[in-house]
Amino acid sequence: MKKAIVLLLFLLLNKTIFAIKLDSFINLSAYIDVFYSYDFGKPSSNQKQLFLYNYNRHNEFSVNLAFLKLNYEHQGIRGNIALQAGTYGVDNYANEKAVWRNLLEANIGVALDKKAKLWLDAGILPSYLGLESAIASEQINASRSLAAENSPYFLSGIYLTFQPNEQWMMRAVVCNGWQRISRIVGNSLPSFGLQGQYFFKKFSFNYGNYFGSENPDSSRAMRFFNNAYIQYKNSNYQFALGIDYGVQHGVNNNLEWMTCYAMANKKLGAKLQLGSRFEYYNDPSNIIIQYSNLSPISLYGLSLNLDYKKSDKMLFRIEIRALNNSTNIFKQADGTVGKQNISLLTTAILKLD
Repeated sequence: MKKAIVLLLFLLLNKTIFAIKLDSFINLSAYIDVFYSYDFGKPSSNQKQLFLYNYNRHNEFSVNLAFLKLNYEHQGIRGNIALQAGTYGVDNYANEKAVWRNLLEANIGVALDKKAKLWLDAGILPSYLGLESAIASEQINASRSLAAENSPYFLSGIYLTFQPNEQWMMRAVVCNGWQRISRIVGNSLPSFGLQGQYFFKKFSFNYGNYFGSENPDSSRAMRFFNNAYIQYKNSNYQFALGIDYGVQHGVNNNLEWMTCYAMANKKLGAKLQLGSRFEYYNDPSNIIIQYSNLSPISLYGLSLNLDYKKSDKMLFRIEIRALNNSTNIFKQADGTVGKQNISLLTTAILKLD
């Protein structure tokens, strides 16, 4: 893996020479997202919350995500490989074998028709579930929502994608499980999903679902998850409304969880923009968000962020975020737990492509 990272870095530094031969076929890009976050609850460890997977460090300067990505597309063939480092990979890939933890993407695709409207992609792919991704510079808010943090960021499997025109996109998915590269030991069932998107003027409408088992066959627990959102975007502002609903078969009954959110940002000038988010996450049976004391999760969140776009390649963000739960889950410096949590986040993002 170290040799592969060195090779991609060499190609990046020599992009001009490299592009002479393969300019129209290959694109090489780099991304760095560094941050400092402070949790006013002052937890004793440097990790803030168990249900956060981005910027989840307290009172520490760190790298959330840095990657080098190589993309190829030519004559009905495409592929991506992206090597990553940072706390995002450490937290999100904790259950994967070490050999996989530095792979943000690794996939190959082929067009199944002459007009390249029907594609089959296979490998480690960005998740089709949810509005947000780990690429912070492309998101409405500085931090990721509770909905994004507690649904898959990546999947390993195949995507069959059909985009007949600019308005419609439809996708069928077969994968190894809920944010998994390797399938759960003892689980013989693949997981399945569908996605549909409709674009109308500056609006986009999305629905996606997921169906699979999250346990070995001996204790099979089928999960059905639904994700829907609407987004509007123009040159001055954007907003999004979304809702997720999931159900998992329990021992005696079906266990449910849901989340909803509203997020928006608006330009204040050529370089400044203001963003905000309201969100709610309800997981009373701890299906997704699990604490050692199995405290019911009924989380409300509010955040406000100010962005400074120095250039098309560099973005600075600062955010204040408040969370409130119905029970005591947030660790305090004195060893107790409380219902409220306030944190501050600052980020600097550089994207080269």
